[in-house]
Amino acid sequence: MIYQILKTGADVNERFLSVTMLGNHWTSQYYGFRFLSLVDANNKLNSLKSEGVECHMIYVNNSWRENGMPSWGEVNRDALEKMNQRGEAYSC
Repeated sequence: MIYQILKTGADVNERFLSVTMLGNHWTSQYYGFRFLSLVDANNKLNSLKSEGVECHMIYVNNSWRENGMPSWGEVNRDALEKMNQRGEAYSC
């Protein structure tokens, strides 16, 4: 399973976060950064939100469904908030 960060309300081709040596950029899903860890993705999400960027996180399950497409959905915001309150978001 991977995690990706999306900018809320952005154009389709500038929605996904791309992390490069030059900084953060917004791009299509194909070029979007894929976090392997929920903790790392949550840390980046918190960093972006502290900068005033309105964004959210999705998960993408790499196992293919019967129709040949991966399953995906939004990561539960309440669960992320509980992680932050327990300090799990910074235990890399």
